[in-house]
Amino acid sequence: MALSKVAGVTPEITTAPAESTKVIGAANGNSTRRQGHDEFKSLGESIGANMTAEEKALEGTKRGAVAFVCALGDPRKRQDRAVGREDGKQKSVPCWKPVGYKFKALEDIMVPQIPLKENNTSLIDVAVENATEVPVKAGEEFVLNLREYGTLISKTEYNGVFNGEGKTVYLGVTFSGNRSEPYPIMRAEGGSVKTNMELIADEEKVHTADGRDISKYTVKPEYADKFGVLFKTRSISRSARSGEKSNEKALAASNIARALQDYYAKN
Repeated sequence: MALSKVAGVTPEITTAPAESTKVIGAANGNSTRRQGHDEFKSLGESIGANMTAEEKALEGTKRGAVAFVCALGDPRKRQDRAVGREDGKQKSVPCWKPVGYKFKALEDIMVPQIPLKENNTSLIDVAVENATEVPVKAGEEFVLNLREYGTLISKTEYNGVFNGEGKTVYLGVTFSGNRSEPYPIMRAEGGSVKTNMELIADEEKVHTADGRDISKYTVKPEYADKFGVLFKTRSISRSARSGEKSNEKALAASNIARALQDYYAKN
């Protein structure tokens, strides 16, 4: 069930041609993942072409109402961050797989809540039948899982971009061979979203009876409601030119937002 169909939630603009129901990016390989991403953007362009001027005027009007704070990482899932090259070799720093994001509301807003399934198979495997929205007051921070993030930023008033407090982040999506559902990701202007990442769990070194040293992870209390299920099921997903570039990123994010909003309205 789409979030826009939940009682008390204002329906979103979901005008789209019939082609929006096709499966995108459902094959293997990097080239196909790129193709799926490009097809999704094209779908957003097609949706935009069928929108009225009045509908387009509503897009992106509230981008400054949300500020990105940091990405939230799972300490069990190492995913180092590239920081350039040194002596001809790729240089990276330790980092972890994002499972969600933290934001700050700069005005009163409504935020989606779509919990992960108890027996989830990926970080976007959520209980859409339990989708709802909750109010967040100006000045408050809030945490979203990946599906919630994709749902919020793809809304018409944000249209794929948050730029509160001068920090701009863009919506993106990826696809994989074993997953036809778009996987929402985030790209940051002028840096990495993984900078200043917070971990959602504490690590404790444990010495076992058979002489092994292992790590035990406990979700932090402030993230237990949102991500505690991951530690119960252990079923995390397996698997001047600058101004022009910013405009290109915003346009791509806008098209992806339309397509993602359309997808969520139908799934």
